[in-house]
Amino acid sequence: MDQTAPFLVFKPLLIRCLLGGLHSLDISVTLQNTQPSEYIRTSMNRSEENRLRGIDPRARLLAGVALMIGLLLLPWGAPLWLAGALLPVALMLVRPPFARLLTALFAISWMILLTLLVHAFSTPGHLIWEVPGVGWVMTVEGLERGGLFAGRLTAIVLLGAAVSLSINPLEGIRAVETLARPLGRIGVPVGSISLVFGLALRFVPTLFEEAKSLRNALLVRGWSPGKGMIGRVLAWIPLVIPLLASGLRRSDDIAETLVLRGYTPSGQRSSGRSLKWGWSESTLVAVTLLPFALFVVVQ
Repeated sequence: MDQTAPFLVFKPLLIRCLLGGLHSLDISVTLQNTQPSEYIRTSMNRSEENRLRGIDPRARLLAGVALMIGLLLLPWGAPLWLAGALLPVALMLVRPPFARLLTALFAISWMILLTLLVHAFSTPGHLIWEVPGVGWVMTVEGLERGGLFAGRLTAIVLLGAAVSLSINPLEGIRAVETLARPLGRIGVPVGSISLVFGLALRFVPTLFEEAKSLRNALLVRGWSPGKGMIGRVLAWIPLVIPLLASGLRRSDDIAETLVLRGYTPSGQRSSGRSLKWGWSESTLVAVTLLPFALFVVVQ
């Protein structure tokens, strides 16, 4: 018997788990004997608990993107205030874990602080404080401008975290593929792009667990994480190389499976759940567009 026969039987099953539109990672976890990363597991659990779970993921995604654009681009005034008032409403509807929001803010806290300081010292205006011996001047107008941009950045991060936790990752990819389908008429490979993102999400839990296993194996063998920035980077090289090799090997297996199954990214595929757009979805998107409508009226 050909020794490759078991692999040919296993590969179609694996690719079906990867591309079959599953709404959980249970089957892929069983096949790979791994557990999904905490982020993806939390995202999927929260997508079942939020109050917008019955809304089409396309509407949730469009509403989130529209509100983020409004928070970023609308000028100071009533339209921006309205967009800011919609932010806590969105957070109450989605009910994301508070720890996740704090983690997201802590990750970019340096960027928020840098934004505040750059505007505070680069905007001319009424003097507040001058750095001795350097000549840098902090102004009232600079603090106001920096506070505005820091607030915009904070709001966008909070809303982005809420949106990412409210939508099942696989549903989000399907929603993006559906919304971007008209771009295929002008030559944009929408199917290929969605396939890449789908496979990336599927491989994140597997690579995450492999990285943990490799790290534990290295620690048992006396591996030291290193000290200092350069030392830590050099110490992680023995972990990155086998992890990269594993990722490349899995990519080759997936490519061979796609070829054997005659997969075409541009082909029409069915799904276990159909996306339906109704009055609830239209109302949600319309509410998030109210700040833009108010801006047009004010102007």
